Amino acid sequence: AIMMTVVAFVVGMVPLVLAHGAGASSRISVGSTVFGGMLAAGTLGTIMTPAFYVIIQHLVERVMNKKAKKEEKS
Repeated sequence: AIMMTVVAFVVGMVPLVLAHGAGASSRISVGSTVFGGMLAAGTLGTIMTPAFYVIIQHLVERVMNKKAKKEEKS
């Protein structure tokens, strides 16, 4: 669902990136910035979200194992 939204938003920015006529330079600058930002956010979000989940899960398991070892010693 997230990637569908990103793709739809990026495709919606194409007319701004390809603008011509009066005021085209401002539309192109805004469109290219948003276009690139959404591509970067979509790519990094797709890669980093599962990676962060794995890292956090690993840290939680490490903390829980330390607590379990302390309780066994007591």
